[in-house]
Amino acid sequence: MVYFDWHSDTLYEAYHKKVSPFSGKNLSAPIDALTFQNHRVLAVWSDQTLTDEEAYQDFFRILSHYNASQGTRKTPTHCTPILAVEDARLLAGNLDRLDTLYAHGVRILTLTWKDTSCIGGAWNTEEGLTGFGKEAVEKAISLGMAIDLSHASDNTFWQALDICRKHNSAPMASHSNSRALCHHKRCLSDEMFKAILSLGGIVGVSFVPYHLSNNNIASQETVLMHIKHFLSLGGEDSLAIGSDFDGVDTLPDQLEHITKIEDFAEYLAKETSSDIAEKILWQNAYRYTQKFSPPLTDS
Repeated sequence: MVYFDWHSDTLYEAYHKKVSPFSGKNLSAPIDALTFQNHRVLAVWSDQTLTDEEAYQDFFRILSHYNASQGTRKTPTHCTPILAVEDARLLAGNLDRLDTLYAHGVRILTLTWKDTSCIGGAWNTEEGLTGFGKEAVEKAISLGMAIDLSHASDNTFWQALDICRKHNSAPMASHSNSRALCHHKRCLSDEMFKAILSLGGIVGVSFVPYHLSNNNIASQETVLMHIKHFLSLGGEDSLAIGSDFDGVDTLPDQLEHITKIEDFAEYLAKETSSDIAEKILWQNAYRYTQKFSPPLTDS
């Protein structure tokens, strides 16, 4: 089996819990938990309790903890990592920081998280991109970063998407579900989903209960409902998983830990088909990585 997860907060959680991101207890997705080939987007969140400048410094502390943990491991991991920034407000108005982040391995830039920042408005606002935010999107694309529209306000979403279209860049929503099924503004409308697909982008279905159901109760069946809805919109070749492991306090029944993924893979294949399950679990995601620089390589 192969698995590709577009979003987990394992590095952030491991650093703040002072455990190894590879095998630490009290993590829902330690990096070494799976014994088969897997690819993981490891997102570093810009903590909302910090200033933009403090969040930038926190990124490097988290990255240092990750690198130090790698040095203590005795066995090779089955995981190929991709580094992401979740909430680009840590740029703090300085475009040169994108060069630094790229040099440190960041290949995915999630523009916003909550409220309004130097980048623009998040899902709980009506604000769009700021002037600096537009420049940041342009530069990130020029560097070869993927633009992640999860957490964006509707206005930020469409403005960033227009910039991606201008540069023939395929955007993504790393961990977003269907607004038609769950009425949370963090979710994507059908129009948004189709717009991402039209540019060759990808959408990762998340396991966050309050982004899966209107009563905040979810199971693997609820996840399947969102997958089937996106499939009905033509998403067979553009749909993936963006679990948000280690980013939320509760997870759906039967998906409480990354080691449940094997069972979920069997369930997904049974409820769709083995070919569609393979596409969603890793093939679509792997193919998308070839669109940004550098292409995915073995760790």
